[in-house]
Amino acid sequence: MTEPPEFRPNFLFIQARARLKDFFITSLWLSLMLAGLTGWWGVEGDALMLHLAAILAVLFLCLFISFIVVCIVRKRHPIAELRQLVSFKSVLYFGLSLIFFVLLGAVAVVLSTKK
Repeated sequence: MTEPPEFRPNFLFIQARARLKDFFITSLWLSLMLAGLTGWWGVEGDALMLHLAAILAVLFLCLFISFIVVCIVRKRHPIAELRQLVSFKSVLYFGLSLIFFVLLGAVAVVLSTKK
């Protein structure tokens, strides 16, 4: 017996939802990392970077609060939702961007000490 077409899962819709979840999680931690990095440069004396850090911190807070609201609406615990959202691809992106930001920070330190 086959299922009616309206009950079959739409593969493209499921794939788009998975990509949206990966994009959301990536945007969440990327905005936090960029806010930290630009905030450090801002403390070093660049007012534009300090302003950018504030904007990125607000973006992170908005994304985090929207994540908590979605968890409350779905009546799920945030940790359980995070475990379901995080995929291998997003962990891989996190690792690669973490290496990139460490290298970027090292270059910034070297360039700031050459004054």
